[in-house]
Amino acid sequence: MIIKNVHGAPILLLVITAFLIGLSFIDTSVLAIDDSGYLSVIILQLLVLGLPAVFYVRFRGKRFMSHMRLRLFRLYDVPILIYAFCLMVLGSALIGFFIYRAAPEAYASSSPYDFTGDGVSFAAGLYSAIAAGVIPAVTEEFLFRGVIITEYERNGVPLAIFLSSFTFALMHLSLVRLPVYFFNGLILSLILYATQSVAAAMTLHAASNIFAMFSEVYIYRAAVRQGGGIVMFILICAGAFLLFSVLFCGAAQREYTEKSYENLPSEHAKKKKRGRFPYAAEAFLSPFFAALVILSAVGMFLL
Repeated sequence: MIIKNVHGAPILLLVITAFLIGLSFIDTSVLAIDDSGYLSVIILQLLVLGLPAVFYVRFRGKRFMSHMRLRLFRLYDVPILIYAFCLMVLGSALIGFFIYRAAPEAYASSSPYDFTGDGVSFAAGLYSAIAAGVIPAVTEEFLFRGVIITEYERNGVPLAIFLSSFTFALMHLSLVRLPVYFFNGLILSLILYATQSVAAAMTLHAASNIFAMFSEVYIYRAAVRQGGGIVMFILICAGAFLLFSVLFCGAAQREYTEKSYENLPSEHAKKKKRGRFPYAAEAFLSPFFAALVILSAVGMFLL
């Protein structure tokens, strides 16, 4: 059975989103394998996010897998990873700052992190960082920057970047944090193409998750300030964001200049399509994509 890519990707995400919504109505404490519950969280993430993605890749075959950029990044890529990390931290802080100012209770209550690091042992903190930072990064990047972006890539790289970022934001089932997740998805997609490595996106995602676990509380504190403190916070973050944007773009340009010396064919060239709808319209008009958006909206409302 052949399933078109514009249908296959949203079908996979529909299944995963349905599982996530279903889990929200289950008392997961009964599934706790250890006292802390972290091991259960890890297993659930691997089962709900990782396993369906792996089965989907097996269904698509070896040729699909060969296009997923499942490779390690190079030491040469470390600077651009650092710049991307700074962009994610600063951009998320600015977006989160303004959302928190507009809806403080909704934004704070939607935080995916219950761990703040206060009064917690090093071992417990490390365990929490792995469960809430590293494992989600690995499973989500394999799914979105591995599977989803590869599926939509034949429709054009810009569309693949947008849809992988948009569906990444939808899957978190949080309307108030949707702009933050969408922005992070864009940066993670850009780092994938700059480094040609899913491992680079996983590393960046994990670093961002762990940093957010300990730093998000400071965004709340900055947002409740008045007068010059707010202006100074915005100016510093915005100025630093622009600086690291320039550094990131410069590093990406050097990466692509180096690749151009190898005289390889561009994987970013969108093929011309004959038919009733162009590639972009075909992707957005997929009934499964519409169902995914509706299911995600229902999940946001219920949760």
